[in-house]
Amino acid sequence: MLDRVPSERSAAERERRAAELIGRARELIPLIGRAGDRIEREGGITEDVLDALHDARLFRLLLPRSLDGEEVEPATLFQVLEAVAQGDGSVGWCIGQGSGASTGSAYLKPEVARAVFGDKRAVVATGPNNYVPKAIVCDGGYRVTGEWGFASGSGHAAWMYGHATVCEPDGKPRLGPNGKPLDLRTFVFPKSSATLADDWHVMGLKGTGSVSYSVKDLFVPDDFSFMRESDAD
Repeated sequence: MLDRVPSERSAAERERRAAELIGRARELIPLIGRAGDRIEREGGITEDVLDALHDARLFRLLLPRSLDGEEVEPATLFQVLEAVAQGDGSVGWCIGQGSGASTGSAYLKPEVARAVFGDKRAVVATGPNNYVPKAIVCDGGYRVTGEWGFASGSGHAAWMYGHATVCEPDGKPRLGPNGKPLDLRTFVFPKSSATLADDWHVMGLKGTGSVSYSVKDLFVPDDFSFMRESDAD
């Protein structure tokens, strides 16, 4: 788990920083709006808009300060999303989804979290299971096979999450202390390790790039995985 930065911001400092971030988002509305047609046509956020979003640190809102994140309160995040979505709905959606994924940093060892989120343009994309993926326990980690869908922001992400059932080497689900299968475990892997499908052909929010993705027998080290719903190893 990541340590918090020792010195907490005062209420006045938090309010000042929140106002600054919300202000940056509002300033970007015209730029995002002008790019809206291209975003929809190209199926992803255009590079000029991405550059502006990263410069404004709008993908780092929920990252802890120990990872050079903004660590804002939910109300600030919502106001930023509201502002950005006025320019383009797909952009607002992608920031929301990327922000949610960034909270996974709190469940990773500090050195692993820095490897995933240390870059100033770090974004993780993720989506729900298309079927029940399996993670076979092996020496040092897991062999993961699965397919997931609706990976919003996949075009500008460098890392992906995949949620899978932990299984013993014989393929049977690993059981917890209560005798039932463990909750799904989240696995963190580079986007380059996954196969992305061209299956996001929709009439709205095409710019989210919410494609499906899959891996087959991919080795994922134990430290690049976590569980949110329980403290099981």
